[in-house]
Amino acid sequence: MQQSLSNWLGMTKYFLIGIAVIAAVLAGAGFVYRGEIRRAIRVATGVVSHEICSGVFVSGLQADQIFAENIKPRPGLSLIAWGLAYTVDAEHHTVTATFQGGFANRAVFRYGLGCQVVHDLEPANAQPPAPEVAARPQLAALLPEIAGSAVVEPADDKLCTALDRAFAEPDHGRARRTKAVVVVQDGHVIAERYAPGYGPDTPLISYSVAKSMTNALLGILVREGRLSVDAPAPVAAWQGADDPRRRITIDQLERMTSGLAIDELNTGFDPWSRALYLERDIAV
Repeated sequence: MQQSLSNWLGMTKYFLIGIAVIAAVLAGAGFVYRGEIRRAIRVATGVVSHEICSGVFVSGLQADQIFAENIKPRPGLSLIAWGLAYTVDAEHHTVTATFQGGFANRAVFRYGLGCQVVHDLEPANAQPPAPEVAARPQLAALLPEIAGSAVVEPADDKLCTALDRAFAEPDHGRARRTKAVVVVQDGHVIAERYAPGYGPDTPLISYSVAKSMTNALLGILVREGRLSVDAPAPVAAWQGADDPRRRITIDQLERMTSGLAIDELNTGFDPWSRALYLERDIAV
């Protein structure tokens, strides 16, 4: 009996020592990574403030709908959605997001520019400039209209089936939550469909769609002989004699083959996420 008790006490001692070592390691890791975690949470509140600001003041949607459909289900954000909160200031066109009452980030809507995450140096009650749309001259359209005001229903059964599939939610896995699909052929819209609350006149955040738009604009400059995509990118900060980035071409940037070590993982820990939501100047 005494031997058994002695063995048990010995095992308990080593078990407690092991627990203490693990606790010390975790505490040390928590100290090291505490700053990283805090920055990741501020990225999350930046995402919330920007998305809701854009949805409310640009797209004309409801804040709760945006949070439920676009933010809460996202990987990563879904884990901390319980602690996220947001306040919409309709008078000053701002949205402030927090996590558990802290880690605040604020986005402000400015006419003609959209929404931008701003920082502590900018006043919270900054009034956006008054719209000047009425005073601006109306520019003639460069291209003919590709569709009328009514939603174009697909005339082809295969197109109809494709649209049904695009908006159908899978039984398992990540939800699609498709907002809009527009099919253009030979310069005309031949089919389109929108989610409830959305329509042909609803502005949406473009994200990487902007890459295609930028590529098209560059193509116009190339066609006009004003730009060569094989030329080094005209970035002043890269032009040092010993800076290897001075050899990066516009074409390589467009193809995302520049070799720049920028991870775009959208985790809150990667440099791209932090550049978008924590830096005052994304280009620095």
